[in-house]
Amino acid sequence: MKTLYDTVICILVKLFYPLLFVCLGLLVYSKGLFTDFVWDDQKQIVETSFLHSPVFIPIFFVSSIKDVTREGKFLDFYYKPLLFSTYSILYTLGNGAPFAFHLFQIFLHAINSLFLYYLFKRFLKQNLALVLALVFLVHPANQEAVVYIASLQDTLFFFFGIIALLLLVYKPFRELNRLRLVSLFLLFSLLSKETGVLFVAISILYLVFFDKRQLAKASIFFIFPLVLYSVLRIRASDLHFFELKRSEVMGMSLAERITIIPKLIQFYLKEIFIPSETIIYPATKLTAKIPHTQGLILLLGIFALSFTIIKTVWRSKYFYPTLFFLIWFLAGIGIHLQIFPLDALVAKRWLYFPLAGMLGFIGIIITKLDIRKLGNYLLFSFFILLIGFFAIQTFRMNSYWKDVGKLNTDTFNLP
Repeated sequence: MKTLYDTVICILVKLFYPLLFVCLGLLVYSKGLFTDFVWDDQKQIVETSFLHSPVFIPIFFVSSIKDVTREGKFLDFYYKPLLFSTYSILYTLGNGAPFAFHLFQIFLHAINSLFLYYLFKRFLKQNLALVLALVFLVHPANQEAVVYIASLQDTLFFFFGIIALLLLVYKPFRELNRLRLVSLFLLFSLLSKETGVLFVAISILYLVFFDKRQLAKASIFFIFPLVLYSVLRIRASDLHFFELKRSEVMGMSLAERITIIPKLIQFYLKEIFIPSETIIYPATKLTAKIPHTQGLILLLGIFALSFTIIKTVWRSKYFYPTLFFLIWFLAGIGIHLQIFPLDALVAKRWLYFPLAGMLGFIGIIITKLDIRKLGNYLLFSFFILLIGFFAIQTFRMNSYWKDVGKLNTDTFNLP
């Protein structure tokens, strides 16, 4: 029979990883807890009176934000009912103060990182899965998605999507109940942000690569959230499925947008591997096209590297995991390359989904190449230093959000 001491130790062991992620997340983003509403926060939350009471939550599911506010000042169409429902609840609980929003967003990011650790464990050794998930937790590219309240949609859609994927991976319930929950959480992801469609695609891809027997049975459970979301969205938008506010991208032709794709790819790759402290990146720096030759070399280099890696893992047990995370990353980046114009040219918050795929991809490559032969301690030390460096950089960036005037200046002057 277990003693009280044994029970307490057992509970603490089980809680170790959740506490590690939550405590480190709160520490790294602590300065962000005390920042005010800035930029879109004002229009989305402070100036939208319908968000100030949970009584109006049902309206968000049947109407766009334009219909709710009876104004056209913010967006012509903005259908994210779970996002605005969350805003409404947090506004009420926090008595209209931004602290409740920041605390919830940091906590949600910590949980997302923890769930990513559990996903990585399916493919990687535990220690490697842990350090990669911690990199995701403190990575400076995620700072905007965690501290900027208007970016709650990114952490929210990821939260529901990663739960759906984990249900497919770990199978904690009977098949029918599990697939129903997968369908429900995918719907929640879509209702948080339309980018949740990426998790629908990734979930299907997981079954194609790792559990083909379930694919036929699960197909209806993937179709259901897409159909229901489409019906709700079309109903809310008066038969318009997709509409954007005006931005610098809307004035560019398709040919012009295609010519800046190498620049966009370069920007996102740089922010992953050599993250800057710039909060908002000036569009003028990106609309300047890379010379055709340089752009072609960049694209060919990425293609050659990807081909070499795929060839290396061909016909090995690492082939499907490598392809899975590579497609995850490419899908997350590809949807933001302005083939279809978005409401901004670039945004660091858009790296939230693809960064997870890139970290999984790196983990598989490390495992396949058995880099650990260089020494487990050497590899572990490198990741600890990297986590520490990223954590300090992210911690420092949080202070930029405290003063709106200073923030508007610093975002364009930081190196």
